[in-house]
Amino acid sequence: MSREKCWQKAFGVIGALIVSTPFASAEDLDAVLSFEAGQEESSPSGWIGGPKSTLGLDENVFHQGNAAGRIIRAGGESGRFSSLTKRLSADIAGKRLTFTAWVRSNDVVGHFGLWMRQDRRTGPVDFVDNYALGLNGDQDWREIGISTDLVDDAREISFGLVLNGAGTVWIDDVRIEVDGQAYADAPRMLRQSLPLESDTEFDIGSGIADLDLTDRQVENLASLIEVWGFIKYHHPRVAVGEVHIDYELFRVLPRVLAVDGDPERNDVLLAWVDSLGEVDPCTDCASVPEGLNLEPPIAWIRDTRRWGDAFSLVLQSIYRNRPANGEHVFIGLVPGVGNPIFREEAPYRNLSTVDAGFRLLALARLWNIVEYWFPYRDLVDTPWQDVLRAAIPRLAAPLDRDGYAREMLRVVAEIRDTHANLWGSLNTRPGVGDCVFDVEFRFVEGQAIVWALPSPNDTALEIGDVLTEFDGRAVEQLVEEWRPFYAASNHPTRLRDIGRNFSTGPCGESFLQVRRALGAKEQNLQIAVERTEANGPNMSGDFGRDRAGDTYQELSKSVGYLKLSSIESADIESVVSNIQGKKGFVIDIRNYPSASVMYELGQRLITTPQPFARVTSADLRNPGAFNWNPPMVIEPNTPNYDGKVAILMDEISQSHAEFTAMALRVNSTAMVVGSTTAGADGNVSSITLPGGLRTMISGIGIYYPDKTPTQRVGIVPDIEVKPTIEGIRAGRDEVLEAALRYILGDEVAEDEIKRLAAWP
Repeated sequence: MSREKCWQKAFGVIGALIVSTPFASAEDLDAVLSFEAGQEESSPSGWIGGPKSTLGLDENVFHQGNAAGRIIRAGGESGRFSSLTKRLSADIAGKRLTFTAWVRSNDVVGHFGLWMRQDRRTGPVDFVDNYALGLNGDQDWREIGISTDLVDDAREISFGLVLNGAGTVWIDDVRIEVDGQAYADAPRMLRQSLPLESDTEFDIGSGIADLDLTDRQVENLASLIEVWGFIKYHHPRVAVGEVHIDYELFRVLPRVLAVDGDPERNDVLLAWVDSLGEVDPCTDCASVPEGLNLEPPIAWIRDTRRWGDAFSLVLQSIYRNRPANGEHVFIGLVPGVGNPIFREEAPYRNLSTVDAGFRLLALARLWNIVEYWFPYRDLVDTPWQDVLRAAIPRLAAPLDRDGYAREMLRVVAEIRDTHANLWGSLNTRPGVGDCVFDVEFRFVEGQAIVWALPSPNDTALEIGDVLTEFDGRAVEQLVEEWRPFYAASNHPTRLRDIGRNFSTGPCGESFLQVRRALGAKEQNLQIAVERTEANGPNMSGDFGRDRAGDTYQELSKSVGYLKLSSIESADIESVVSNIQGKKGFVIDIRNYPSASVMYELGQRLITTPQPFARVTSADLRNPGAFNWNPPMVIEPNTPNYDGKVAILMDEISQSHAEFTAMALRVNSTAMVVGSTTAGADGNVSSITLPGGLRTMISGIGIYYPDKTPTQRVGIVPDIEVKPTIEGIRAGRDEVLEAALRYILGDEVAEDEIKRLAAWP
């Protein structure tokens, strides 16, 4: 079959066909969504979720009809939340999906709300909730809702009510609408399955048992994984979905394991590639543009000493005749942004055991995604081929599910990207446990300190205590043991996350050895602290080190202060009005911005157009290549602010926070004050791995206009200031103090600077 016919077959009818026949009558859908059909086992009829013991039907409390769905949590249930969930097909045509319901609560400690998620065949692609409403306590019946854009190739919609914490919540009168009309009446979309979906040979297991590999076998498997990834992203039949490339790995892997020597291995690989089908010569062939940020990593296919003449020529032929239009079932780009979309990557969630074959598939999938689609692959510390060879024997050895997750965490951590973590499986990295202290630890001056405590504090700890031992283990020893499992772009960010996780562990009492200031001296103390199950947000999960209080604050008649953790676009006009005439303006981004205001605020800080960033994005026609895009520019707007600007940042500042700082920094007086940021910038791309694991990578490259990198480096401060243990014990904000010194100069005494910056 010609390449053109392959594309027509795969994509000509895979796009949705809108038909007029509704999915179900409105009456049928009402029955599906309502709670009037009674109870099935422990959940209302047609609803799922868990823990099951917390779900039920209430025939005494309801909004209308005869019953409502209910969640009750007393605080001792397994897990930190409960959800009552409904699933519907996503085969609907439209732009906007809306979920509304009536809810009620009683004695909720924590929070509750609605959530909605869309899934492709391969896993989640969109998630929204309304936790920002801050619903808790006692709430009478009220209608709330959430909306999101429909994802074109989503297969399933999940939605429901969640209770994070303790208490009782009810839900009734559920509605799902598409562009304002009932879901049941929306036009349907018919999608044709990909040819690869008919290949079911390994649906229940790869047939590859745990392996104790020789060095020769490790080398053979490394070569296979490298070739497999090249074929995945370059072979035209794979590109149109005619080949189940995952299952092809299982077919060839035993033969590769069995050979001894490069020539025999190359013969096996050549026979396997030939079995995938003939590659037609291209007519409109793809070409590699000049001036790339990263070149395609394919020089190795020309290494005849490694692959032999015959196999090298086959690989080169496939490369020459790769799909010229860049269309591919496994890879796309987000419109208008350019970060990769990893489509059709099956999660294999229902495997009873993630056997050695599927674990090696996880490694092969992730390794090649980084090799071809990670814009910062040139910044990885350990040579990427060495990471592959080190991981193969660990993942082939006997592992349970948690062990599998931990080994994948090791691989993910080698990417050196704070966005690249094993999201959903972080409970497998140290510390491991179901309980937490209500304490926030932070590394200051290289030491773990008590940074924040609840109020009132029911522990014997004090802010500024230096943690030296944890249940008899030195903190330095724990950090060294934990660091291979913590993905981060730089060391301060790794310590940030390790410090957060010091709170997590087994339930019960732990003993902390701390060093505390007593006057001019320090004393070593052993303090018992109780870990308990979290029934809601705990301090170890807080994200931000800015000031308490209002979004905008007057620090003095001369200085305005704005924190972006609670900013809304509607606030900008009043903020700009308030700072007019002030000598200085402090923008605190030691947090994650609650809204994207970089353009609205940035354009008020300049009088001429200012470039602030360059972006690189993947090239679908040339897997592994990254192109430079034109500089991003902020245009001025009035009224302008012409005073001094200080931007506060530290290792909490990550991703959009860093990008925002780049945009605000173009002001001619702007100074970044603080310490190096998290060094993870660029819109994220989600990756699904076998067994339901999930990670992400930074999907586009972010650079300054002169092409200076930001990834791993972070936003380097103009005025470097790090908190000190002494300052924390005294309740000082030394970063804000430095910003005030920059703005006010010598006109204000040091004692006044400290007073203005003191924690509220």
